[in-house]
Amino acid sequence: MKYYKITEAAKLLNVTPETLRNWDRKGKFVSHHRTEGGQRLYSEEQIEEIIGEKTKVVFKFYNNTVKIPNIEDITTSQLRKIADYIAKEIQNRSDCESEQ
Repeated sequence: MKYYKITEAAKLLNVTPETLRNWDRKGKFVSHHRTEGGQRLYSEEQIEEIIGEKTKVVFKFYNNTVKIPNIEDITTSQLRKIADYIAKEIQNRSDCESEQ
């Protein structure tokens, strides 16, 4: 099984390491385990699960806001823009929650 350090996991999920720390503290996305030194490690399966959930949200968002004949008609560029928008929205909400 492959494990990712927090900076690698954050990059893959398009969030900051601080967001992952907040999620871990709040129990929203807990690291698979920690090293003896306390460094968070995330499994490949965890990363894939979150990416899968983000993808579902992207498609739901896109289908509800932009009417297209087939989901297959979405270009990669359009999908990236939507994913970036949603990732920023998730980051903003996470930042707001951490300030409370």
